[in-house]
Amino acid sequence: MTSTDPEAKVRLIEDARAKVMARLRNLPMTGSAAQHTHAFSMGLIGRLVNGEPMPDDLAERYARERREIDDNNHLRTMLQALIDNLNSEIAEANRQAAPARLAALNDRLHALVDAARAQVALLGHARDAEAAVQAGAAEAWMRLSELGNEYAALRNRQQGLVQEYLGDPHRAGTLVRRYGLIANLDEVWPGWYEYATNQHYDPAPWPHEDGRPYDGQQGRDYLIWLADTPTARPWVPTVRQLEQAEEDHKRMTGLRHAERARATAEERARSNQPDPAPVRVSYRGEAA
Repeated sequence: MTSTDPEAKVRLIEDARAKVMARLRNLPMTGSAAQHTHAFSMGLIGRLVNGEPMPDDLAERYARERREIDDNNHLRTMLQALIDNLNSEIAEANRQAAPARLAALNDRLHALVDAARAQVALLGHARDAEAAVQAGAAEAWMRLSELGNEYAALRNRQQGLVQEYLGDPHRAGTLVRRYGLIANLDEVWPGWYEYATNQHYDPAPWPHEDGRPYDGQQGRDYLIWLADTPTARPWVPTVRQLEQAEEDHKRMTGLRHAERARATAEERARSNQPDPAPVRVSYRGEAA
């Protein structure tokens, strides 16, 4: 493999796999050795009951057909193994291409959000279809719906790339949902982590159904919210940036917890109250 371009490398391996798969499809379906023996026997019986003589080269004929079947089956096994190896090569090439693909998605995202902001400016104060029609901005409203669909497709592609890179759908979903949509989520939704970890209810600032904030990060209404919230910084980070964002958040969360614990201890010391006894928690998460 001589290509250093990740995308070109993926295409080369996919082309190679397509050729092998075509060769595999063109192999005759010869069946197993047992199936051949049965078919050969039934053909011989048919000739004998019709009064034909036993062939003098019976053994040679049977052995020749068996060799052809064995050769065909060995080739089939080898081609399937080659396809499996090429699939592994493609998976690794896709992993290598993921950073560049995510970076390209990030560029597309910023262009898409800029386009959405331009359409929202045409809406004026209209924020629903009826108001948009009355304001003479029906085309802008329709264009925002199209951009919303493009945005959803872009985010689905992002999720697929991260999942493909990590090989773990659950972790990929968690990373993208928490750190991969808005770079400064702590600023625009300060209570997001407490909400995500069921510590307390703090609704997201964008339009969404009650209890389903992450489902609201799609479509036209979300794009309008982004346009109306210039402090929000949407992004498509690389996997390394996602992992770094997670590490940074854990570190800051730890510092905040330590600061709260210190402040609580100081307050108790000033009021001469003893520290509370540790609470034993049952496996159900309830105080025992």
